Order: sequence, then structure tokens, then C-alpha cells
Amino acid sequence: MVNIDTVYQKVLAFANKEQRGYVTPQEFNLFASQAQQEIIEQYFYDLNQFDRGNGNNTEYSDMVTLIQEKIGTLTKLHKFAKILGNKGWHTLPDDCYKLGTVTKDREEIDEITYSEVAKYRKSRLTMFTYVTRGYVFQNWDPINSVSARGIQVYPSNADMEGGIRISYVKIPEPPK
Repeated sequence: MVNIDTVYQKVLAFANKEQRGYVTPQEFNLFASQAQQEIIEQYFYDLNQFDRGNGNNTEYSDMVTLIQEKIGTLTKLHKFAKILGNKGWHTLPDDCYKLGTVTKDREEIDEITYSEVAKYRKSRLTMFTYVTRGYVFQNWDPINSVSARGIQVYPSNADMEGGIRISYVKIPEPPK
């Protein structure tokens, strides 16, 4: 989500043409924050582009590895606590920028769309069980009916004893 005050401050900074090149520390921080965000977004785009081609075996010049190392400095792990009555809903940490892998008992859980949930439930072959799990990324908390970024794990009783873990790219600290 974008804070309206942040947008307002950036517009003011761009519109300020009467300073003749002088940039206040506050304006510099706004520009640096925007530049940092664009650089991080470019990492994901570049990773996608370089991952399409054949990598190389050179130790220091494999672009996919280099970009993954840069993103790796912002990667965090999070384990959700066991909560009774959460019905599989887990709110993402506040500093989560991009969700990575979701696991339970060291096994990766597949991401599915909300429309696929009904399809999986209809058939006995694809029904969610303790062994076959899925999760849906949502921007709405179905338990509390509020706007919140999180994941809904299926089946909802699969995490009764806890153990759902995620890896994610965190929002970087604002430059100063």
C-alpha cells in the first residue's frame, strides 16, 4: 500500500523548481527511497530475463546467481505460531514485500488460486488432505473480515499443530 503522505511529499519535491539545484535532506531521502525501490524491482525483472537463457558455470559471472545473492540479503524466514480457531489463515509479517516459499514439515506447499479451491474440493482424487496441501494468497482476512495480506492454507486443519513457515523478501530499510 502507498501512503498518501509519501506521494504528496514526492510530488512537492518534484514540483519544487525554485531551489535551483539545492536538495534538502528530506527531499534527498525521498529520492533515495524511490531509487532503492526501483533497483529492487529491477532485480526481479532481471532475474526473470536471465533465468530464461542458459546460465554459465563461471564462478563469478553467472548473472542468475549474482542477482539471487543480491535478493538473498533481503530474504527472511518466518514461522507462524499455532493459533486455535484461525481456520488456516495466517497474516503476513508487516515487512513482507514478496512472498517466497510456503512450507509445512519441510515440504513445499503449492500456491493455488481461490477459484481452484472449489475444484480441488469436488473430487476425491484432488481433495485436500494432510499430505496434499495448498495455499491461497489473499488481501482479505476471512476470519476478521478486514483488509490484511495473508495466506489461507488448505486443508484448514493442516496447521493445527503449527509448523507453517514462509520465506519472503522484506521491505528494505529506508535510506537516510
